[in-house]
Amino acid sequence: MSKTLLTLLGLVATISAYNSPVVSDDNQDWSPKGINMVEFKYYFTVMRASLEGTLQGLYADDSIQLQKRCMDQDTLVKIVSIEQILSSGDVLGLFKSSGDLFALAYTFDKTCDLNELFFELSSWAFKNGTTGEQINENFKSNLFSLTGAVNEIAQVFFSGNKQIDFTDLEKAKSQYTLLGKKVGQIFRVIFNFNAPYVPNKDKDNNGNGKSVQAFIE
Repeated sequence: MSKTLLTLLGLVATISAYNSPVVSDDNQDWSPKGINMVEFKYYFTVMRASLEGTLQGLYADDSIQLQKRCMDQDTLVKIVSIEQILSSGDVLGLFKSSGDLFALAYTFDKTCDLNELFFELSSWAFKNGTTGEQINENFKSNLFSLTGAVNEIAQVFFSGNKQIDFTDLEKAKSQYTLLGKKVGQIFRVIFNFNAPYVPNKDKDNNGNGKSVQAFIE
């Protein structure tokens, strides 16, 4: 979980560093720098969709969906709150918020399947003795399909849209789920990955791990 915690701190620091003083859509500054909440929600959606798509592509299973608790509204609020503390230089406040930081790291680990994505892929490579030569052979023998995947990824980034509509979260989710899926497919091919998808153990039995919910209204 420590790696996840460091990732979260890096994410929050990036938000703090690159957000210019902009008033949010509800006319309220969320931080001393004034995070643009419209853009932040957009990139939050992009991150979640990319992760979900990567899992779908890696396991060749379009039914895989993250739990609704993964990167939900509560997570968004906590991250913005921590960014406010960081950007104001409130060291004591950051210390007092350590509980929120660990809660966020735990939530990412247990509901966003980060362990599933990284640990399982590395374990597969280790158990099957995957070498650089094998990866190269897998790449060459599947060059046509890999080229198609790369082209589709390029379409998302270089589709000619000069202006991003930060309010269209459904379009962002669709585009970046596809992008993530192609990334997952590339890893599946070059590692000859064929392990079954096993959701995190703490997922409930009510299907939450398979539900589709808009995480931000």
